[in-house]
Amino acid sequence: MVMEQRQALIRNEDIAPDKRNSNYASLGYALLASLSSVMTGYCCGVMSGAVLFIEEELRINATQVEVLVGSLVIVSVVGGLISGFLADAIGRRKTMLVAAAIVLFGCGIMGLSYSYPLLLLGRILTGLSVTINWRLMLGLGGLLALFLAGGVLTIPESPRWLVLQRRTEEALSVLMMICSNDEEAELRLAEIILSAEPKKSQQQNSSSVLSVETCLTCATDQLESAKLNDNEGAGVWMELLCPSPKIRKILFAALGLQFFQQTSGIAVLLYYAPSIFSKAGFNSKSGDLGATMTIGLAKTVFVLIATCYLDKSGRRPLLLISSFGMTASMLVLASSFLLLNFGTTATGFAAPFAVLGSISFVSFFSMGFGPMSGLLASEIFPLRLRAQGVSLSMALNRLLSGIISLTFLSIMHALSPAGTFFLFAGVSTIATVFVYLVIPETKGRSLEELS
Repeated sequence: MVMEQRQALIRNEDIAPDKRNSNYASLGYALLASLSSVMTGYCCGVMSGAVLFIEEELRINATQVEVLVGSLVIVSVVGGLISGFLADAIGRRKTMLVAAAIVLFGCGIMGLSYSYPLLLLGRILTGLSVTINWRLMLGLGGLLALFLAGGVLTIPESPRWLVLQRRTEEALSVLMMICSNDEEAELRLAEIILSAEPKKSQQQNSSSVLSVETCLTCATDQLESAKLNDNEGAGVWMELLCPSPKIRKILFAALGLQFFQQTSGIAVLLYYAPSIFSKAGFNSKSGDLGATMTIGLAKTVFVLIATCYLDKSGRRPLLLISSFGMTASMLVLASSFLLLNFGTTATGFAAPFAVLGSISFVSFFSMGFGPMSGLLASEIFPLRLRAQGVSLSMALNRLLSGIISLTFLSIMHALSPAGTFFLFAGVSTIATVFVYLVIPETKGRSLEELS
């Protein structure tokens, strides 16, 4: 049976490590792959500061600002849905190269644009993946795309994707590059193959502890005998759209995390921070930009903190701390706007409290909901559904982010700034309950075990 086979593989703990620098190779590949997230974050966040100067130079109104800010995120929904298909069709590595090429082209258009329609076109293309000169700010995203493309050329293809393509020898070669020794590489390959074909694995009746060689032979035989036809992709989508009870629970957890990540209000702080601070009492662009840059610095620092502790403390504790802190921070931000109604003395505290609440919110978000939502989605889906499942969850993420970005200024006008941020605080409160009741702990378990 598949679980017994997997346990047999996991029990093989006496594999002697050799002198291969596997950890350094894995770290290097992971850092290069993570540049895609850096590139996405830059292209999304840079508009927050650039829009102050774009409004002045191109004379655009609030509705045009909403469209400009939100267009990238809305179009990225299409990119998110396509990415799952591309990842399975041409591989993870080539998909990243395609994304980098599109971003390079889009950033080039934005950097050279002298009209709103051309600027919007570049912004939309970028989604498919100032005495400070705003054109330079937007065009610099192209350099990140070039660096990413060059780095991706040095990264090997995902061994899991190679297994799904029946290229097991290539998958083994990649695993030999990143594992401690050849025996561990064979063990990991067997785990991946067993995970790729769970139904065939369940037909095995042996309950004995198998050797690595036996498991690898058994798993390879299963993989070679499996029937892959042209309808496999459609079958995966059918399994996601008409899910079994087990897959339904996975979808509820993955999509729920994406829902609460975006409806908590993170997009408005990343895209509209200067506008928010201006309404709270900042009277200079340099002050707005300085506060916005502080938010970016806090985001970076607390993502690094989360990286250090997510495998020590686990995913659930960090998510619970994150959502609780986000709620408290959003209450501070909402209250800062109430101070504007209590005379000159209280008004003087509004801007500092707005900045404090914003920085605190982004910090708590970045140590939990920021990195964990995507990480858990990639961990809890079975291998055969992983590309499409992650694609679906990221499409929902981008759709919600786009809707909020496109409507925030209008909502704030209708509800008032304080009312809008109290609404986001309520969403974060519900997110805390959701994490406590629904989200599983995945610390210390391999992708194959979780499958």
